[in-house]
Amino acid sequence: MNCMNQLSLATVLAGVFSLAQAQPVSIRIEPVNQKNNGAEVRVKITNLSQNELKILNWYLAGDAELQSDIFSVFLDGQAVDYSGPIAKRGLPEERDYIHLAPSASVIQTVDLSAYYDMTQAGIYHIQYHVNVPGVIQEVSALKTKIKQNADEELVSNDLSFWMDGIDLPYNVLSKLNTSALNINQGLSYLGNCSNSQKVIIQDALVTARQMGRESGSYLDQNWQPDKAGIRYKTWFGDYSATRFAKVADHFHLLSDALNYKHLTIDCFCKEKLLRTYAYVYRNQPYHIHLCQAFWSAPLTGHDSRSGTMIHEMSHFTVNGGTYDYAYGHYRAKRLAVLDPDKAIMNADNHEYFSENTPALK
Repeated sequence: MNCMNQLSLATVLAGVFSLAQAQPVSIRIEPVNQKNNGAEVRVKITNLSQNELKILNWYLAGDAELQSDIFSVFLDGQAVDYSGPIAKRGLPEERDYIHLAPSASVIQTVDLSAYYDMTQAGIYHIQYHVNVPGVIQEVSALKTKIKQNADEELVSNDLSFWMDGIDLPYNVLSKLNTSALNINQGLSYLGNCSNSQKVIIQDALVTARQMGRESGSYLDQNWQPDKAGIRYKTWFGDYSATRFAKVADHFHLLSDALNYKHLTIDCFCKEKLLRTYAYVYRNQPYHIHLCQAFWSAPLTGHDSRSGTMIHEMSHFTVNGGTYDYAYGHYRAKRLAVLDPDKAIMNADNHEYFSENTPALK
């Protein structure tokens, strides 16, 4: 029923990442011949440098699973929806990296139809594309320091192929009318949440509702250019009426959802995402998976349990559909300075604006 015929494999660019004026990494994607329905691609990352590199596995396809939106997928010039997990994370640990010796490669295979809406027939244009600070690092020969570029970017060749259209994969729920399940206010639990966990969740939601309302009120009162204070500029960058309006809309939508929609809190986490704070699927409002880092976080302050709720609520498409362009205070602030357009679509920037720790006006 499904036919995955390769039409073209562009090789104009081999997908290279520039580090200290060099091009040490090549990334190639190619289709995988198969008989079953799906859109399997093989990703090969090769270290072209003379130094050992390490790559953050959050942005790879280990065990044929995606942990992040790492492909650009287009059909008829329109971006195809990503339906995989989007997680709030802390700082990476050494075990979150894979190491590549000079000339070494890592090869991974993933079925894109399990993570992107590829139900329509047509020619799909695909590229592996990650532009996240810290995604790749060069390890010195003595392993005493890390050389890191400010703006790491990993880009593959372009791949195009025809698909006849397929049945809805198990985790592509964007076509279901999930919003209809969330009309009535309420709270339900999945994943065997304990009584003590339910108390923690309820406290976090109470505070998150307060934070959402306060953030919306701040934006309503400071919408004029001369009133956009340090707090706004720290997390969202230079003022523009369009960007300011979008941020305000995000907070009004997520605050409304926190207060009036039915929330489903899930205490089950996938193994690969176990050490994160939480994750959601953008087109499944308002279902939030809470993970290990959430339970040890403070109720308030930066990277808090209440702030995590704000972060995850901002991810849902119906609330604005934010991304994870940067994690952590430092990188979120830097994003606001360098790229305000991305900052207003970054979930951590929304969380830190709402947590407001330390307090800014």
